[in-house]
Amino acid sequence: MRRRGEPIERLLGEYMERQISRRDFFKRAGALGLSMSAAGTLLAACGGKGASGSSVEAETGTAVRGGILREGYDRDVSRQDPVNQAWWDASGYPVQHETVLCRDPDNNFVPMLAEKWETSPDGLTWTLTIRDGLTFHSGAPCDAAAVAACFDEFRDPEKGINAGFWAPVKNVEASGNVVTVTMSHPYADFLFAIDNGYSAIYNKATRDKLGDQYGVKGTDGTGPFVFDEFVPGSHASVKRWANYPGTAAPFIQNQGPAHLDGITWIVLTEPATRAQELEQGNLDALHGPASQDVDRLKGNGDLAVIEFPEMSLYQLGLNFKETDLGFDNVEVRQGISHAIDRQAIVDTVFFGLGSPTYTIVNEAWPYYDSGVEQFNQFDPDKAKQLLGGRSISFECIIEADKTEQLVAQAVQQMLKDVGVDMKLTSYGSDYFEKLLGGPQAYMIKQLWSNLLDASLLFSDSRFFAPACCNASYTKIPELDAAFQKWQTAGSEDELRTAASEVQMVAAEQLPFVPIVTPSNVWVHHKRVHGWAPLSSTLYPYYNDVWLEA
Repeated sequence: MRRRGEPIERLLGEYMERQISRRDFFKRAGALGLSMSAAGTLLAACGGKGASGSSVEAETGTAVRGGILREGYDRDVSRQDPVNQAWWDASGYPVQHETVLCRDPDNNFVPMLAEKWETSPDGLTWTLTIRDGLTFHSGAPCDAAAVAACFDEFRDPEKGINAGFWAPVKNVEASGNVVTVTMSHPYADFLFAIDNGYSAIYNKATRDKLGDQYGVKGTDGTGPFVFDEFVPGSHASVKRWANYPGTAAPFIQNQGPAHLDGITWIVLTEPATRAQELEQGNLDALHGPASQDVDRLKGNGDLAVIEFPEMSLYQLGLNFKETDLGFDNVEVRQGISHAIDRQAIVDTVFFGLGSPTYTIVNEAWPYYDSGVEQFNQFDPDKAKQLLGGRSISFECIIEADKTEQLVAQAVQQMLKDVGVDMKLTSYGSDYFEKLLGGPQAYMIKQLWSNLLDASLLFSDSRFFAPACCNASYTKIPELDAAFQKWQTAGSEDELRTAASEVQMVAAEQLPFVPIVTPSNVWVHHKRVHGWAPLSSTLYPYYNDVWLEA
């Protein structure tokens, strides 16, 4: 397991060498999980000086307007539709669509479209006050009624892909600039439910008009950029919204219209080419270089590398309906899990840029319980004992992603060593259709800003496929009960207690087999300023980004 201090030490070194500004230091320290006070203590210990001894309080330059940021993207682009997109893409939220609230670098909830929110003493009523004067890109008002209309679509099981997160919501009403949400029971997780790309606000009238072409031919959100082009397999692009009224997020320095003229995300599904595109000057920034290229990129004085644990995990789902294979038997699932050498996958596939994962969340998640690490350790002898000499052969579907294929192939060989034959079948754009059809087994990289909520959809028996997303037909009563405690928690303390119970049950009972969590690696040329990915959301905010001429 990588030491937490390594990326912090590198960040401090970049600051001391005057490679980044003080503001960027604090943003990136937050992305690594450091509080503002802890980051300040680090700087104080260094005297707040750069390598030359001079103060580096000031920015590295004065922001200028103009230019197109060219960012390499490590997936194909998908439809930019908060209600029903296959994948939450960088070009959607927070670029074109914003949320009612968001999280700052310290993982605190802060205003975005709402200027404030309150909860009743019994936890059953939430009131969100929407900022005055907001409009969508089309000029239509973004008021409480518009937000309530989105909330109603999000919670509709026939429409919202994440309707499971909205199950506790009994009623949504708008009056003036206030949205009132009534719950059937206390639901402290509601703030997490409305802080993600699938809860970003859009103009319902425009979405109704465009139908399934919303996010393909156009969008109508409140973000600082407007739709330009969407070309699957190639790129997605946006342009600056000149009339952007500004953000209320306090951690964003540029509160008005963006500095950039636009952004283009260039699809780079082949890992081996990503770093080269950046080094050759064809990109300004990049997400997800091949792990073997990261050390070389760190040695390039023209580039800055940002690294922190990603809110993701690779998981292997085993269909509980496959009783002939024994997947409904916890000992079989445990046997398969003990056959997987997670650290070896981190070391060989990710070149050390990652960590083993033992439950349905990873160690970077705020409520992580390290007690889960007593389970699912690599032990091939125990794996064989638990499998009991069974002859197990099955098909596992995987995505047409090169890194996922390497992870799957490593697991395939490890299972073979204990007598389990896992055949791999790769699918491209039709992967999710195959997944929701209930395959014998599946592998996927789960990526979400709140991993427990995402894992709930994959593991709770209320969400069997084809609704979403329990394609393994997992039914573990103890886990369902623990999830219920999570979704009825009325305070952060109750959330933390429920989260611990969920993690421990899942680590032992294995609704799916967790494998590894990769590091989230971002690289940018030093002519790019203000580009600061955060751990609290999947993609950067772009208001502060500017390019040297």
